[in-house]
This record gives sequence, C-alpha cells and structure tokens, in this order.
Amino acid sequence: MSLQKFIVRTLLKLPDNLLVKMSGGKPRAIDGRILDARAQFLAAQGARQPSITTLDPATARAGSKNGLALLDGALHPGVEVSELQVPGPGGPMDARLYLPAGAQGPLPGLVFFHFGGCVIGDLDTCHVFCSMIAGIAGCPVLNVAYRLAPEHKFPAQVEDAVAAYRWANDNAERLRMAPGRIGVGGDSAGGYLSAVVAQTAKREGFVPPALQLLIYPVTDWNWKGGSMD
Repeated sequence: MSLQKFIVRTLLKLPDNLLVKMSGGKPRAIDGRILDARAQFLAAQGARQPSITTLDPATARAGSKNGLALLDGALHPGVEVSELQVPGPGGPMDARLYLPAGAQGPLPGLVFFHFGGCVIGDLDTCHVFCSMIAGIAGCPVLNVAYRLAPEHKFPAQVEDAVAAYRWANDNAERLRMAPGRIGVGGDSAGGYLSAVVAQTAKREGFVPPALQLLIYPVTDWNWKGGSMD
C-alpha cells in the first residue's frame, strides 16, 4: 500500500464530526438528506482540485485513475476474474468476466458499463465493484471497456454497448449465463448506456435485458438539481 493511500484510508477512519469540521464545518444537507461525512470530506478535497471539465482527456483519465486507486479495496473473496475480448463495430473490446465462487451455470448474468462521461474510465474503474456484484448476487458479470470520446465520437459508445450485450446473449454458455436472463447495468454514463441498450432492444426487436441496474444514470440533459449538487 502506498503512503498516500495509507493516509487517505487513515483520514477516512476519523470520527464523523472531525471529517465534517475538515470539510466546511457543517453537515451538508441536500433535499433534506444529510450527506455521509466521508462523502462530504472526499467531495471537499475534490473541490480543491481543477474541475475535470477543464482538463484534456489524457490528464482527466490519469487523474481519475490515480484518485480511484487511493480508495480501491480488495476483490470480493472467491470471485474468479478472467480477461477476454468482445467483438465490436469498431474492433475487439477488452472485457473482464467475474464468476462467483462455485459458479456452474447457466446463471442470470449482468453486462456492466463503467462511469466516466463516455470520456474517462476503463476496466479498472469498477473492477472491485464488479467483483462485489458477482460475489454477493451470485451471478456472472461481464465488464466491458467501450470506446471513449473524443477519439471515438457518439454514437460509438452506444454501438459498443449494444454489441456487447447482444454478444453476451449469443455466447451465454461460454459466460456461464442463461440466455434471456442477462441484464445490463452501470453507473452514471454506464447507466445511460444500459438504458439505451434496453430502448434499442425494444425498437429493433432483439432479446431485451432481463433487468436494468441503473446507478445514478444520465437520463436527461438538465445538469442542475439536488442530485447533481
């Protein structure tokens, strides 16, 4: 563990009142809900850094990767992780398959897309989280690295998400997933991509996702409001 990671983890173990004091002095309330003291502390530290929207993509990606590494935990016990590639409209996409301990299949599965505004993020972004889903829910999880902007302009990300989901259904046995019982999920931009996969399935008539795991998804273009604050 790096010294920086050790310091961050030690600070996050401080009592809530101290963390709040170090983050502006008062608990932050949004829409009648009190923000967790650790989340408030991390948000306060992040506010001292340049806004990610002011950075070029390479710098934003590196900063995000380094910041997330400070908070990363261990993989869920017993989850088996393997690397693979998924065919996509722009070429092969890197992916990771997370299998719960003792998985025999076919099991309900999940195709997961990471956050990052479709600009930042990679397979490591939600690596630990995907292992937790697999281990706790007892389902295989396919984590897909879709193409990113600005190198790959819209709708490349949507096309990749749709292709990955359809490939998972066509190759369910290999993934130890049950055809027709495969869901889509993701956080932020990943939630947006998941929702669009479901909409595309309805419009084009292919097998729809069995469920949508949408974690603070982007669902409109109104960037103001309590959740964004």
